[in-house]
Amino acid sequence: MGNICGGNHQSLSDRKASRASSGGKGSKKSHRPPRNCTSGVKRLVKPRWKSQERLTKAELEEKRVVFWDTQPHYGGSKVIWDAIKAAAEADLPTACLILESAGVIIAEEDMRVCYDERGCRYDLPVFVLSDPDNLAADSIPTISEE
Repeated sequence: MGNICGGNHQSLSDRKASRASSGGKGSKKSHRPPRNCTSGVKRLVKPRWKSQERLTKAELEEKRVVFWDTQPHYGGSKVIWDAIKAAAEADLPTACLILESAGVIIAEEDMRVCYDERGCRYDLPVFVLSDPDNLAADSIPTISEE
């Protein structure tokens, strides 16, 4: 999981300017993913998945904390990482608003792949986006007093 952001990515405005100078609408093949949730092209959904090892809620939260603490150090913008984290933890309508206002481009409807406006790619594991279907109940230790 990570961020892929090379130096040879064109920004969105550079691509538009390049397309306009090369004849405009004649070169309409854009590889750019759909921009936002309200465009009608993509609909944001929480991914459904099963963990190979049964995780408790506490174990899942620990994995999430480790991911969010370390992932921004591999590249990309801290502002974008913060927006993606806020969106991952929010309800779907709020997530759409957060992503749109931060300029995050959603490439997968479940948010596993996103881009910023500079073309940097942000890959997210499913465990930060939703709970697994087979989430184990946290064991509550009982104290038996005699």
